[in-house]
Amino acid sequence: MDEYAIPFDPARVRALKLWTEEVRALGDLGPTSFTEHFPAPPAGVSPNDYEEFGFGFINPHLAYWHLLDPRREKTLHIVFSPSGHSQAVLLKAHGDWTGSLMWVDGHEVPVPRARNGDPLIDDLAWWRSDRFLVTKVGGLWDHPFADPMKFRALPLGWIRGVLLWDNLKRQAQVFLPLPTEAWTDPKMLRQGDSWHIYADEDAYKQHRADRVIPVAE
Repeated sequence: MDEYAIPFDPARVRALKLWTEEVRALGDLGPTSFTEHFPAPPAGVSPNDYEEFGFGFINPHLAYWHLLDPRREKTLHIVFSPSGHSQAVLLKAHGDWTGSLMWVDGHEVPVPRARNGDPLIDDLAWWRSDRFLVTKVGGLWDHPFADPMKFRALPLGWIRGVLLWDNLKRQAQVFLPLPTEAWTDPKMLRQGDSWHIYADEDAYKQHRADRVIPVAE
């Protein structure tokens, strides 16, 4: 990525440090800290800035940090777009949160929430291009295929939906399975002028899409 050629900037690293300290302090307020207003992460932070700060890199497009949490329950994931020019920041600031908050290029994404405000998206996201980002949505406990025996191991539930973020229009769309659709590991992929949603990996391998949606240009 081009950003890796950019030397780290001490001012950006300091801004990142101040932001992580603020969100960690908010997360420490307790299990319902998701009701607080979390500030957006600083803009323009490069991969080298994250690396200088101490983030680990799983690959060139995915970085993580544990907010100085010895139990590793409070996590930050940074997901860089294919060109590296955009980034999604996903925050799970307390271990009792069900899901995560998300910002893209400093703009907060309106993620689905439970009645008490608990965020209901996964702590990872996947860029489908430099414009579109996909993450999984949980909390569908009333779905006919939901398995209550799996709730303990899967805080977001067994059945999932999909959130599609359009970074050009800065709009989010949520797609949920019908009562007859068991989306346990949904995959949303673009094929030509359409988005195809597959219930799981097997459905994808068999080219069996449950939903076909026109791409909004």
